[in-house]
Amino acid sequence: WNELQSIENKTENIYGAMIDCFSRGSFFEEAQKLIDQYEYSHPPAVSMYS
Repeated sequence: WNELQSIENKTENIYGAMIDCFSRGSFFEEAQKLIDQYEYSHPPAVSMYS
């Protein structure tokens, strides 16, 4: 999580990779927080839900 915070330019791919890691580790609340954070300033990305 700290690594993501230190990245200045977070792309859709970076968010997607972190969401995937959290989901695979059963950290669903953290994954949902990242989705919400991403969608606050970007349109929804289908790849984050699949």
